[in-house]
Amino acid sequence: MLYKKFLDFFKKNWIAFILILILLVSFGIRISAIDTSRPFAFDPIFQYRHTKDVVEDGILSKWDEFSYYPPGRPLNESPLLYYLTGYLFIILNPLLRMSLMVFCSYMTAIYAALAVIPAYLLGKELSDKKAGVISAFFVGMSPAILTRTVSYDTDGLVLFFSLFSIFLLIRAFRKKGYLDYALAILCLFLFGLAWSAAWYIPLVVFLSIIVYLLIILLIGEYEWKIELKTKDKMVSFSDRTKKSFEKLKEIFLPFLIIFIISTILVWLMGYDILSRILSLLIFAQDPAKVLIVNISVAELQPLDVFGGAWDELFARIGIPFIFTIPGALLLLKKDKRNGSILLTWTGLSFYAMIRGIRFMTLFAPVACIASAVAFAESYKYLKNMGSYTPLISFGFLGSVLVSISKPTIGLVLSIILTLFLLFMKKKDEKTNEIFKPIFIATILITLVITLSQGYQSVLYMGSAERTNENWENAYMWIKNETAKDSVVGSWWDPGHEIAGIAERRNIADGAHCTDEYCKPGLNTRITDLGKIFVTNNETEAKNLLLKYRGNASEMYWIASDDLIGKFRWLQYFGTGCDGTGIYTLNGEQKCPLYSQIPLQSYGYDQNYTIRSYHYGELSAFEQNGQWIVVMSRDNKNYLFQKEITYVNDTVQVLDFSQFNETIPGTVWLHPDKSYLVFIPPTLENSLFTRMFFYEENETLENFELVYKNKQVKIYKLII
Repeated sequence: MLYKKFLDFFKKNWIAFILILILLVSFGIRISAIDTSRPFAFDPIFQYRHTKDVVEDGILSKWDEFSYYPPGRPLNESPLLYYLTGYLFIILNPLLRMSLMVFCSYMTAIYAALAVIPAYLLGKELSDKKAGVISAFFVGMSPAILTRTVSYDTDGLVLFFSLFSIFLLIRAFRKKGYLDYALAILCLFLFGLAWSAAWYIPLVVFLSIIVYLLIILLIGEYEWKIELKTKDKMVSFSDRTKKSFEKLKEIFLPFLIIFIISTILVWLMGYDILSRILSLLIFAQDPAKVLIVNISVAELQPLDVFGGAWDELFARIGIPFIFTIPGALLLLKKDKRNGSILLTWTGLSFYAMIRGIRFMTLFAPVACIASAVAFAESYKYLKNMGSYTPLISFGFLGSVLVSISKPTIGLVLSIILTLFLLFMKKKDEKTNEIFKPIFIATILITLVITLSQGYQSVLYMGSAERTNENWENAYMWIKNETAKDSVVGSWWDPGHEIAGIAERRNIADGAHCTDEYCKPGLNTRITDLGKIFVTNNETEAKNLLLKYRGNASEMYWIASDDLIGKFRWLQYFGTGCDGTGIYTLNGEQKCPLYSQIPLQSYGYDQNYTIRSYHYGELSAFEQNGQWIVVMSRDNKNYLFQKEITYVNDTVQVLDFSQFNETIPGTVWLHPDKSYLVFIPPTLENSLFTRMFFYEENETLENFELVYKNKQVKIYKLII
C-alpha cells in the first residue's frame, strides 16, 4: 500500500524528482572539482576579497586602495555576489562553522546548480515539459558552463539570471499580467546588481522585436490567413503592415515599461547599467579599443570560424552546439515571436563568442535551451512523418554520432534534417511507432555524452588556475615580512592575489581599469611594467617604479617563471617590439624572445641513476658535479657561450666563450631539470634576465633579492 502511494506520488511529481536529481548531480560535479584547501586564483580572489569586506564591515567600501595604487580605484563592481554570499555566511556560519573561503566554494556550486530551475522553466515555456527537462540537464552538465562555474566568480549568478530574466520576459508577454511584469522587473533589477553587462538580455529582446516585426511583415502570422475553397491565402501586405504594428505594440510597450523601470531602479542604486552595456558592445567588437592589454588575453582572441573553430566549440559546448540553429528554426515555425527571441539570442551571443572565446558563457546557455527545443519539437513531428520516420529518427541519431569525431558534418546534417522538417508536408499514412524509441535513444545518448564531456572537462579545468604552493609561500612571505603600507609590483596577472592573499597594494591587476576611473589607467601602467622588465637600465626601472610609490615606506618587485612564456607581451607593451612581428609595422620588426623547452626524456646508467636529461636537440649531462647543456646538430656537439645552472640551490654561471664552437647566447637550466631556457644575447642584460635567471643581488644597485623559490623571486627596491 505504501509502495503504491509512493509510486502514484512519483508519477504525479516525476519532473520535480528529475529536476532535483539534475540539480544535485550538477552541484556534485562542481564540488568534486573544487579544492577548498587552496586559495582561489586571479578574478575569484578579487571577488573573495570584497565578500570578506562585507562579512567584516557589513558594507562595501566605495574606494579600493589595494587595486591600482596609487591612489587606488573606485569600487564600482556589481555588488550582489558580495552581499548575497557575505550575508548568507553571517547567517549560516554559526550552524555550518566553516571558513569563508570554503563557504564561497560551496556557494559557487550552488549558484550555478540552481540555474537548472530557470532552464527548465524556459524550455517548458518555449516548447513543453520534455524540452524543460532536457534544457535543465544541458545547462547543468554543459562543459562550457561547468568549467566557468567551479571558481568563485559572478558566472553562476549570470547564468541563473540570464535564463530567469528571459523566461520572465517571455512569460510576461504571453500572460500580460501586472504580477508577471513586476516579476520581470524584479529579476532584471537583481540581474543589474549581479553583473555589469546584464542589459545584454534586454538588448536581445529589443533586437528580437525588430526581427519579429520583419518576419511577420514578410510572411505574416498563421491566423491572418484567409480561408478559400482551394487553399488559404495570406492577407495583403498593407493588412499585414497594420496587423504587424498592432502586434508590435502588444510586445514593445510592456517591454519598454519593464526596461525603463528596471533601469531606473538599478540607477538609483548607483550603477549606470546603460553605459556599461554600451561599453560591452565596444568591448565585444574589439577588446583592444578598450584596453591595449586585451590583445594579449587568450580568452579575448577571436575565433576563426573557417579555420577549425567548430571542433573547439564542440569540445567546449558539446552536442548541444550542433542543435542550436535547428532549435531556433523549429521554434520560429511554431511561434514566430518566441522563435525570434531564440534566434536573435543565438545570433547575438554567437557573434560575441567569435569575437572572443570569453563570451562562450553567453552562447552556451542559449545553445543548451535551443538544442532542447530542437529535440522536443522534432519528437512532435514523428506522428506526422509516415514513411519519413526512419529517415528523421536515424538522421538525428547519425548527426549525434558523427559529431563526436566530425562536428562540422554533424552540424550540417542536423540543419539539413531540420529544413526537411520545416518544409515537409504532413503525411496521412500511419507512423511506425517502432522508430520513436530510436529518437528517444538519440536523446538519451546525447545526455550521456554531455554528462561525460562535462565531468571530464570540469575535472581537468576545475583546479587549473589554483594558486600552487610556491606562490602561496611567496604571498605569505610578503604578508608576514613586509611593511603593511608596502606596494608590490609585477606584471598585472598576480595583482588580485597580491591584494587578496598577500594583503598588499598592487600597481595593476585583472580589474582592467581605464583612465576614466584610474589615474593613470592600465594602458599606461602596463607600458611601464613592461619597460621595467625589459630595460637594461636599472635606474630607469627604479624611476618607473617610484611613480607608483605613493605613501609607501617599502616597494617590492616580483619576477616569476610564468613571465618567460609571456615575455612577448612584456616586451611588446614595454618597447613596441613584437617577437612574432604580428603587431609591428609590416610585420618586419621582430625582437628575439626566450625559448622555453620542456624536458622530454631521461638517460640512465646501469644502476638506473639519471645521468642525462634530454630537451629535443639539447641535452644536459653531468660532469664533475655540474650539469652541462649541449646542442647536438649535424653530428656535432655545441656548447652555449654561457650556462646558468644550480649547485646546492646556488646559481652558478659557466663561461664557455673561450671554446671554438659555441652558440651565441645563454642557456638556463631549471633547478629540478623540468625545462631549460635559451636567453638570446639581446635579452642578456634585461632586468628580468638579471633578476630571475641570474638572481643578481650584489651587482644590482637598486634592488635586493629578499625571497626566492623555484618559481618566484622577490626583490626589494632600495629607496
